[in-house]
Amino acid sequence: MHPRISRVGLAVAMALASSTLISTTSQAAPLADGTTHGSGNRATRPLSFKPTTGCEGLEGYDAKWASHGDDYGFTLAGTKRPVPKGKRNDPEAGQPILMNGFYQMTEHGGTLYATFGGASAPGVTPGALVMLDADTLAFKQAMPLPFAAHAIAIDRLGRKAVVTHTHQSAFSLVDLEKHTSTCRKPDSTIHGDTYRGRYVQMDEMGNFYINYNSFGAKDPSGYIMKYTPAGDHAAGYAVEPTEKARLVIPMLYRMGSLITGGRAVTSVDAQNGTVNQLSPTFESLNIYNYVSGPGMSLVASNNDVSGRPNLMVIDPVSGARSALLTGSGSVEVGYSPDSQQAFTTNYESNTVTVAALSPERKAFQPGQFVNITFQDSPSNLYVRHTGKGTDVYVTTKTWEGDNATRGALLHRIHLDSSVKGIDGIGRAGACTITTFDMRDNTVSAPVACPLMNAADTWKAQYRRIRDVSLPAMEKSLKGARAFKAKAEADLKAARQQAAQKPGKESRAALARAKENLGNATVWLAYVNKHLPNLRDGLRYYQQLAGE
Repeated sequence: MHPRISRVGLAVAMALASSTLISTTSQAAPLADGTTHGSGNRATRPLSFKPTTGCEGLEGYDAKWASHGDDYGFTLAGTKRPVPKGKRNDPEAGQPILMNGFYQMTEHGGTLYATFGGASAPGVTPGALVMLDADTLAFKQAMPLPFAAHAIAIDRLGRKAVVTHTHQSAFSLVDLEKHTSTCRKPDSTIHGDTYRGRYVQMDEMGNFYINYNSFGAKDPSGYIMKYTPAGDHAAGYAVEPTEKARLVIPMLYRMGSLITGGRAVTSVDAQNGTVNQLSPTFESLNIYNYVSGPGMSLVASNNDVSGRPNLMVIDPVSGARSALLTGSGSVEVGYSPDSQQAFTTNYESNTVTVAALSPERKAFQPGQFVNITFQDSPSNLYVRHTGKGTDVYVTTKTWEGDNATRGALLHRIHLDSSVKGIDGIGRAGACTITTFDMRDNTVSAPVACPLMNAADTWKAQYRRIRDVSLPAMEKSLKGARAFKAKAEADLKAARQQAAQKPGKESRAALARAKENLGNATVWLAYVNKHLPNLRDGLRYYQQLAGE
C-alpha cells in the first residue's frame, strides 16, 4: 500500500463476530481461464520466461551496497528525495524519505531471522537480513543486501535462505553458513505486464515459490512461480493464474501444494503448477494470510477492513468457517496448538489479537479474545512455542513524522507457559513485551502487555474511526483524485517521449508511468469503495461501544 494511504484503510460495515461454523452456499466462481474449481484444466498456451539474470542492471542498484556498514539512512528519514538527474517526472522526487523497517521473520536453531529495509535513498545500506537471539532479541549479526528486504524462507537445515526484494521483483539467495548472498532477477513479465513478488515459501528439496501480483495489468490475476535452489524457473512447472484480482496475497506450502486465494481456498500443485479451487467462493472476503490450523483446517486473516470478521478457521474443502471480529486491517496470522492460541496483526487497529482456539473444538468462542495494543501498526508476525511459553514476534509500521525514530522496531510478545487460550493472560508477568531497536541495536526491558477486552476494543475502534480514519479517508479521496490526474498526465508525456526518442530509457519511463497509473487507479477505487462503509461503520461501532 502506498505510504500516503497506509492509515486510511479502515472501513467498517455492519457485521459482528460469529463463533459458529458458517456453511457457505456460494457457487464456485470461474478461474481466470474460465474453468470452475476442481477442474484442473490447464491453459492452452503455457507461459514461458527468459533466463534468470543478476541484479546489477536493475534501477536503483548501488555497486557499493555492501560497503556502507550499519548506515541504513536513519538521519535521512523525513527529508525529501532529490530529483534524479534527467528524471524530472520521477514520481518519487520530492517525496519524504522513509525507513522501510522490518518485515517478515522466521526462527531456526534459536536465532530469529528478520528482513529489513533501510531508508528509501541512495548511498546507504539498502537492506539486510538481521539475526537476533530468539530468547532475548540480543543482536547477533546483520548481513547487508542490495535492496530493501521483504519476505523470507529458510531451508529445514538452517543453511540456506531466500529473501525477496518486492519493488525490484528480485530475490537474494543467502548462504547462512558462509554469510554470503547472491542477488538474482527472474523474468516475471506476464503478457507484457510487470508482476512483483511478495511472499516466498520453500519445499523439502530447497525449491522455492513466490507469489506475484500487478497493479498495472489491465486484466490482473495472481500467479505463483517455482524456482530451483539456484534461482532459475523450474522446468515442468506451468505458471497459471490462481485468481482474478490485483492482489492475491496469501501463500502457504504444505504437503506438496501451495495454498492461496483471497476469496476462495485454492491449491497449486507444487510439482506441475495445476490450479484447483478447493472451497466455494466468499465474495466478501479478502484473505491476506494462511497458516495451518487444528487438524487439516486453515487459520486465516481477513483484510477486508469493512467490519466483517477478521480472524477465521476455514475447512479448505467444504468452506465451513468459524469467524471472529477482533480488529481491522488484519495482515498475518499465527497458531500455537500447544498454547491453544491464534494470533493476528490488526494493522488499522494498532493491535495484536490473542484468541482462544482449542485443537479439539476447531472453532472460536464468542468473546474469547484479548487485544494487545501498540503505538504503531502491527504488520508481520511469527509464532514459536517452547517449554518457557509462546513467543509472538511482531513488526510495527509508522509512515508518519515519527518514521525516523520508530520505523525500525521489532517486538517479542512472551506468553508464560501457564497461559492457555486467554486464561491467565492478565496475571502479573504472564504477558510481556520486549522491543529491539535497529537504530542502536538496543533491547528494552520487558513491560507488561497493555490488554483490551472486547468491550474496550469496540470503544477504541469507534474513536479511531471518528477521530482518525474517517477524516483521513475523506482527505485521501482528494489526494487519490489528484494522484490519478498526475499519473494520467505523466503517462501521456511518457508516450510522447517514447515516440520521439525511442530507446531503453524511454521504455523504462513508460513502464513506470503505466504502473503509477495502475497504483493511482487502485488507490481511487479503494477509497471510493470503503468511504461509504466507513461512515456506516462509525454508526455501527458507536452503537456497540454505547457512546
